[in-house]
Amino acid sequence: MIQEKYNQLIYDLATEKAIEIYSHTRANILSPVNIKSEDTVSFLNEEIVSVVEYLKEKASEVSTTLTDNSDYVIAFGKLNIAPSKIKKSLKDGGAFVMASDNDTCDLQMLQTLCQDAGYKTIDIFYAAPDYKYAMELFSSEYTKEPYSSYILIAK
Repeated sequence: MIQEKYNQLIYDLATEKAIEIYSHTRANILSPVNIKSEDTVSFLNEEIVSVVEYLKEKASEVSTTLTDNSDYVIAFGKLNIAPSKIKKSLKDGGAFVMASDNDTCDLQMLQTLCQDAGYKTIDIFYAAPDYKYAMELFSSEYTKEPYSSYILIAK
């Protein structure tokens, strides 16, 4: 398990950066994403080792660069590639997944960019306490409470 593998390393390094890179809770934000064993994933944050390993346990193939014909393109934090370019790299029926906070990547702007790029559905879940270490997720359909951290799933 990822948790067992990295807990000692986090303890030994004793830095916030080590927690950001190796904590198994980083993958919690992906719980609404239905990644299957036959899926291919482009994860654009290779420095988050624990999430890369989590995805390798779930999917058949994981790339840490934008790869054509991916079932999922996943990014955390800053958006460095336009949603329209990401859409072109997805398989039919594929999804763009973005986890961030409004200070880093404004949710309303991201929704507009996704709509303009031609994504048909956009699902949003709010994360508490934040997207980095999510312990609870709330569907935007069931809460109007404005949370600063979110995960957006655009198909």
